[in-house]
Amino acid sequence: MKKTIKYIYRIFLGVILILILIVILAGVLVQTDYFHKKLPPILEKQASKYINGKLSIGSVDGSLFSGLIVRNVLLKSNLDTIAFISEINAGYNLLPLFWGKLEISSVKLDHPYIFLQQINDSTWNLQQILKPSNALPDDTISSSGSIEIDITKVQIVEGLIKIETSDTLIPREIGHLNSKFSLNYAKQKQKIILQEFSLQTKSPDLNLKKLSFELTRNQEIIELKNLYLKTTQNQLKGKGRYYTKDKMQASADIQTEPVHLSEFEYFLKGIKIPVTPGFKFDASIKNDSLVATIDLKDHDESIHLNLALANFPNLVYHQADSLISYKLNGKLVNVNLKRWAGLNDMNYIINGNVSAQGKGISPSTAVAAVHGNLKDLRIRDKTIQHIDFAFQLNRGFLKGNVQGRGEFGEFSVKPEITDVMGKRPTYMVDLVTRRLDLAQLTGVDSLRSSINMKAQLQGRGFDPKTMIAKANVLIFESQMSGIGLDTVMASVGYSNENIQLDSLLVQTQTLNLKAKGNYSKRSNSDVVLSATIKSLDEFKSLIPIQGIQTSGKFDAHLSGMPNSLKFESQ
Repeated sequence: MKKTIKYIYRIFLGVILILILIVILAGVLVQTDYFHKKLPPILEKQASKYINGKLSIGSVDGSLFSGLIVRNVLLKSNLDTIAFISEINAGYNLLPLFWGKLEISSVKLDHPYIFLQQINDSTWNLQQILKPSNALPDDTISSSGSIEIDITKVQIVEGLIKIETSDTLIPREIGHLNSKFSLNYAKQKQKIILQEFSLQTKSPDLNLKKLSFELTRNQEIIELKNLYLKTTQNQLKGKGRYYTKDKMQASADIQTEPVHLSEFEYFLKGIKIPVTPGFKFDASIKNDSLVATIDLKDHDESIHLNLALANFPNLVYHQADSLISYKLNGKLVNVNLKRWAGLNDMNYIINGNVSAQGKGISPSTAVAAVHGNLKDLRIRDKTIQHIDFAFQLNRGFLKGNVQGRGEFGEFSVKPEITDVMGKRPTYMVDLVTRRLDLAQLTGVDSLRSSINMKAQLQGRGFDPKTMIAKANVLIFESQMSGIGLDTVMASVGYSNENIQLDSLLVQTQTLNLKAKGNYSKRSNSDVVLSATIKSLDEFKSLIPIQGIQTSGKFDAHLSGMPNSLKFESQ
């Protein structure tokens, strides 16, 4: 037994000595010119097993055990050059492989060139370069994952990518591509430090001056630190954490210098937003709840938002909006919608607070409440002292109240809508105004007025072809363009594209007017009007003829089809 063990030991020792001798001989051999000449054809032949194309290598220098320099690496497919690298310089140490670690001190790619061509909506030429291969078995993948890889520095110098595609959002060229990063990979922990990344694109044009960050991952956490992004006009900083064992625990912090969206106007399709706000975003997820703070500030204008979102996993994994509970609080200071929305006709300045809370997003199933208190507003240079509003949505039923007061007077609106966002919702709206000045609202001085009004609208649907609606209006002790309106009463209905004038009464100091009937857009119309006029003194501002005077009674009758209306008057 002892002889057998001794014999096996000698054989094992002999095999080890032979392996060491082979390694020593290989180390000497690879330093020779013969090796440098024979290696490129070997690499080209091996590459042909994996790619649909031709790989050619100009020359190889260096040592197989400490580092290689590969020059003029060319990949072609048919007649097209897919990739070219003038020089690949790699330094490494193979000795730690005996302990399961690959050490690469440096990798440098000098002036790499890549040609990308989009063949169809989902396929690019590079996808067709690699030959299909059978997937590795699970045990092979898991065993290869046990090796540790440590790359001290990877550098890309002046890379160039040419792109052929019909997508106008994808640039035609990416040039001056430079990058420097380090990488450490182990089964339990991974880390990448991107020290530098920059590029310039053409058609559309964009200059990314610098991108850098530090990303680490282990069995418990993925952490992003020192994120920094700078373009010609914009700058961003950030950090974040994601706890892998608890899928719903994370945090993020992002802030920018004043954002100049004009730099990205090509991607915004003609939208021009003059505002340049600084942006701050702070969010965290814990116990299945998201809490976020958003701040936008441009000089003396600012928007501050606080958001709390419960049952966040339902939105991410199940997209079950009916299970989402949320709460939002917002504060607006001197927000000029003309600048923030980029719309010249929205010359509105808003100050105040807005809040919303509820459960669910779909109008048919959601339960929500929205409140707002806006003060010192400016609309087309007109001051609104305050607008208060409150809306409640309960599974398709919307109820609310809006009140406002300003230079234009006062108003109150109370809507109730059933089956909101449905095909034929039913609705009822109560409107009350006090001293309402239309000139202040419209900017037309000739509409100077002071209107006290009560109105109610109720109906079903909004499609003019199918809707049914009825409105009752009462105006009292009011003025319009210098005319005193003692009483205006109207009861009007609409159905089947017919306007049904149940009654109309207008009374001023010198005018008494009544009307009733039906006007149809498709069938027969029949409207009767009568008026008694004592004098025209009230209407001088509306009559272009000076000194005209009259009084009497006026009767009129409108009848007939839309294409042959008949008007009779006396």
